[in-house]
Amino acid sequence: MPKVIKKQEVLCFEGISILDFLDKTFLEKIKSEGIDIKPISIVFIVKDKDNKNNEIAFPIILAHENEQEFKDKVIHINAPSSINSEKFIKLLEELE
Repeated sequence: MPKVIKKQEVLCFEGISILDFLDKTFLEKIKSEGIDIKPISIVFIVKDKDNKNNEIAFPIILAHENEQEFKDKVIHINAPSSINSEKFIKLLEELE
């Protein structure tokens, strides 16, 4: 019988794009070079403590699942449940 080995949060936000996290000057330089690139995911590494007070690190993954979501500013967040990931998600809610 399968069992849950890790609690994971998967959320979906409207009104946020990966572009919102990138330097506008850098994006303009890419465009001026004639490069057609659409950033569809970004990963943040978050440091936290486990229940034994050991330092751990885990990814928070933000991604558009297709080009339409990129255009519509729909983003999926995949992160383990923790105090720091909850704080990060609250910051994203403030961006909307």
